[in-house]
Amino acid sequence: MLFNLYSQYNDTGFSWALTLSTLPIVAVAFPGMFMNIALIWVTITKSKFHGTSNILLAQCAFYEIIHEIGILIMFYFNLMGINFLTYSQTVAVFFIPIFAASGIGPLFVFTGLDRMLCVIFPTFPNQIRPRIYLILISVICASYCAIFPVGFYWFNNIDPDTLVPPTFNDIFSRGTFGTIYTYSCFILYNIAIILYVAVGILVKIKSDASSSQHLNCRLYRSLLIIIIFNLGGYYIMRVFSFWIYPLLTNQINAWFIRKAVSILLNISAASNAPVLYFTSSDYKTAFIQIFTNIPLLKSKISPNINAATGHTAAVNRLQIQQKLMATQNANQIYPIPLK
Repeated sequence: MLFNLYSQYNDTGFSWALTLSTLPIVAVAFPGMFMNIALIWVTITKSKFHGTSNILLAQCAFYEIIHEIGILIMFYFNLMGINFLTYSQTVAVFFIPIFAASGIGPLFVFTGLDRMLCVIFPTFPNQIRPRIYLILISVICASYCAIFPVGFYWFNNIDPDTLVPPTFNDIFSRGTFGTIYTYSCFILYNIAIILYVAVGILVKIKSDASSSQHLNCRLYRSLLIIIIFNLGGYYIMRVFSFWIYPLLTNQINAWFIRKAVSILLNISAASNAPVLYFTSSDYKTAFIQIFTNIPLLKSKISPNINAATGHTAAVNRLQIQQKLMATQNANQIYPIPLK
């Protein structure tokens, strides 16, 4: 495959085909960076979002930003007509984005595990030292992340002078470490999905018998949104890499199809803030407050602030406080704040 792609695009310089195939990914990644920055900002500035689950979500957003910067680097090479680099050069250029992209899977798992622990043990947030707890998770994630850029650069069984397109896919799909990366991601995504399903089952079991059907529907809708949007793109990409990509016979078309499928992965990378915006009135209010400080958006958003933060939100909060099990940290116990 590499030979066919190389023979067609090595000497072409700037290529419309390569550039246009990257453009949809950039169209998702670029606004995704700002949405993830907004999520980090509200987590830092709003004390109500200082729960462990909230901070883990913000940490995931930080890793996504670095991953999305890697997409912009890839687009830069397309614009400059740099269609191939040696394998070692490609890994070196994407070293930090590889580190960040490798951390998404374990952070999904730890966030799901944190939420499940808060459901099983309602006093869990009050029995731990959050700073030590979060530092420990961060160290574990960072150690895991470091394995892959180091492994790809120094220990992968690929000739470092092999010419490859400067893309994430062409790093993650090659050699022993490419196989390890793909399988480990697939395992972590499955664990994360199982944890989120377990959260839904446990909340259903532990919820008061008087909890309304509408409230339960909101809970499961929220879980479904998390699985589809936050995890779905990553999961589909791994499924494609395992079972569909090897079946494609036209090697150049296969390369472009894989790149198109990666758009779904980048939608997931950009979806953290939108998912919280549409499923949590607290996050929605916080995001609106940020956006109203942007002059170009202020006039369009300001008339809707009262509707987003007024009487309806207050009533919903009261109803949920009455119907869900008692806790001092609802943001941690439930998959996403259901207010």
